Formats: sequence, C-alpha cells, structure tokens
Amino acid sequence: MEISIRITSDNRPPYSTKTSGFANISFYNAVLGKLLKLTETLEVKPDLLKIAYWDFKKLSFIIELRDDLVFHNGRKATIDDLYFSIARFFYTTARADQISILKLIEGTDNIEPDDDYKPWAINGIKKIDSYTMELKLKAPSPKFLYALSDGWISLVPKEELKEDLITWKRFPIGAGPYKVIESSNSRTRLQRTKAKQGKPHFFTFVSDKNTPVDITGFGNPPDKNMIEIVGNSALGFIGIFFNKYNPLSNILDFRKAISLAIDKAHFTKISKTYTPLHELLTSNFQQRLNNVGQKDKASPKKIISSLIDKNIIPKKFKIAGFSARNSSKGSEKLIETEILNQLKEIGLSPEIVEIDSPTFEKGVNDDIVLRVDKRGTAFRDPQIIFNAFSKGAFLSPFMVSDSYEYEKLLTATVKKIDSKRKTSNFDILSKYFLKNYIIVPIVETKSVFYFNPSKVKNIKIKNNVTFDIDDIILHK
Repeated sequence: MEISIRITSDNRPPYSTKTSGFANISFYNAVLGKLLKLTETLEVKPDLLKIAYWDFKKLSFIIELRDDLVFHNGRKATIDDLYFSIARFFYTTARADQISILKLIEGTDNIEPDDDYKPWAINGIKKIDSYTMELKLKAPSPKFLYALSDGWISLVPKEELKEDLITWKRFPIGAGPYKVIESSNSRTRLQRTKAKQGKPHFFTFVSDKNTPVDITGFGNPPDKNMIEIVGNSALGFIGIFFNKYNPLSNILDFRKAISLAIDKAHFTKISKTYTPLHELLTSNFQQRLNNVGQKDKASPKKIISSLIDKNIIPKKFKIAGFSARNSSKGSEKLIETEILNQLKEIGLSPEIVEIDSPTFEKGVNDDIVLRVDKRGTAFRDPQIIFNAFSKGAFLSPFMVSDSYEYEKLLTATVKKIDSKRKTSNFDILSKYFLKNYIIVPIVETKSVFYFNPSKVKNIKIKNNVTFDIDDIILHK
C-alpha cells in the first residue's frame, strides 16, 4: 500500500534546509532511521544502536552501533560514520539546528564553522573499537539520550554529501527503514527496504497544496470526510521574532511596545488548538515560570509615538510571514492579518513580505524588522530550546540582546549538575527573555493531523517534535 502526507506546502523536498524542522525530522525518521527510539512510556530503546548506557566510572555515555547496518548505497556502516554524523554539524556554515542539542558534548566549543573536518578531533568523543564510542558531556545530562531518538541526528554516509557536509549530492541516503526512490521539489517517494506487515510499502511526502493526500498536518483538511486527530500537549508555539541585523529591532523600547501591544487571547479564536503563551517555554516543560503575561495598549502607543517623533521608526516597515510556505493561508493567514491589525492600533504601518530564509541572513534581510513564525518545542530537555538561540545556533539571528551576557548565563546553566539548581537557572534564562523582550510568544500549538479513513485506521500521536510513519495504523 502507498500512503501520502503533506506536512508543508512550500514546494520544497522534506530534506531541504529551508523547509520546516518538523518536516525535516519526520522525513529523516524514515530514511536515516533512529539511533534510539522511545516507547509510549518514554523508555529509551536501541534501534540503529545496539546499546547506549551511562558509565558511572567514566562519567560518560558508552554508545555501541549495530554491526549489521548497511546504508542504502550498499556500504556497511561503522562507528566512524556515527562520529562523522554527529561532528559534521560543527563544521558547516549551513543550517544546523542540531547544534542546539549536540553542543552539550565536551570539546565542541573549540570548533569554528570554517574549520576543516577531521575524524575524531572532538575530545569529548573517543573511539573504542569499530562499533563503539565513548561520549562525554560538559555536565551530566540524563536526558541527552532523548536527543538521539529522532532521525535528524542519525547515521549518514559522508560520500553522499556535498562539501558543506549538510547538502545531499542527489538525495538523502541513510540506513533507515525507507529509502528514497524518487524526488522532486514537491514530491519525494520512499520505498520500505524490508516489507513489514501493517506498514506502508511506499510512502510519499507531498509539499504542494493542490495534490490530494491521505494524511495532512498543514492547514485545513482538503476533504471534509477526513478525520481530525489532535495531540494532548504542546508541540510548539507561534510568536514574533526580531531581526538582530535590523537597527529598529535592537531598540529595547520598540520590542517592549510590540510585546505589550499583542492581545494574545484574541488569537485563540482562530483555532481551538491555540492557548495563550507568555514565556519561551511551553506547557510541556515543568521548568517554566508560568507567567500570566500583561497587555497594555496605552503604554505601547506612547512608546511608538515617541520613536516616530524622533524619526527612529519609518512610516512603513517590513515583517516576514511564516517560513516554509509559498504563501500563508488558513489559520496562518488569519494570524498574520491579526498581528498587522494590532500593530496598526498602536500607530505602526507594517507590511508582510515573503523571504526565502527561515531566519534572517546578515546583509540579505537587514531591512526586515521582525517575522511571525512557528517553532517546535516538544523536546524532553528545555536546555535545547535555550541553546537554539546561542552563538552560531540556528535561532541566533533572533538574539537581539547582549549575546555575551546570554552566553554567560547559558554556560552557567549547563555547568549546574544538581537538578534543582539547574531548574533555578532555567528560570533565570526565561526571565532574561522576558526582561529583554527577545521574542513575543503568542500562542502555543498542538499537533493536528487529518487522515483519510478509507486508507488509514488511526494515527498514534506521541506529542513529539516529529511525525513517524510507524505511528500510522492501517486497516488489516
């Protein structure tokens, strides 16, 4: 049986560095496979790995790869491939969201993006034998293994990648349960390498908005007969992100005015899956402030009026819309429109523009003040969220505050081994985001999928940052 899914509608393949992270990880779960997998009770189980455990004497993880793994190009995989697969993200100037997780490894701070890749150069990773490595963190983190349970950190063969170590020469090659057999911008077709009863033999990722699909996780269902399924906990959030390369975004009072002007409760009328959010961490994290937020139309009007009088704010300025889209529609279009209307209420004249990059690029998007977008937060460790804004990480173009001060706070958090002290430092980081109005969280979101009941019986929603083909339950 063949099943098709649409997660984005940007006419990009699901492995493009410019499409959504959710699409990336969902695709790589199938093609690269998972080093580890999580059970429904969140127990970590080996998958491509034979075993992974904490060595109390060495105070490090011992990770052993299965000795029967073969890449889709026919080459046998060894521990050298696993080292490369982890290390490559630190030797590229391309998009590498994975750094927010892997920077917890000891020795990664010594690598510069323009350094040439060298095998086994990270002192926190040591080769034991052809299938085993020792991995040491800057500070013990029991949740680190959860980071290895999604396919975006998995085995890749170096020979199939271009010089930037991220972009594929043709299309992705891995050791996962599915291999790519056909790919274009809008359609990527997979075939299962070994037939398994109850699992689709062919699976197609579709990224154009007009092609009929069996499952969709983007926008409204194209067919009224499709069945909706909604996750129970937060998958991510929608918010406003400022451009650190734009002078206006670097004015604290301007960011404060934007933050105070946004009426978050109004956005919940757009979708029943939206809940107002008043801090960076969503409700799936215990280590959060539970901030109730504030709304004040008078104060932002005064701030904006003063900045206009001083000719600091232009009559019109640009706002980027949702990334991973050709153009926004449905609920996302309504969100963009509502943001424009609320900003006009305080005296601003913004206009929505489309840009190709999911963040901001220095010298390319400097004229864009901010963007509205969606970010995933359904990770197990909040450290990952904060790391994503650190120097060189994927969301660093949104860090519109003193990056040196933030790095000091972040480093102090990583070094705290005691769980209570670490939670306390997460509070400090969360308050830093609020005090400096670094982002404007608007609503947290839940995973929503629609499926064709004639082909799909059900979908198991695990409230994770990905969609997994194995979560599809077919009719017998």
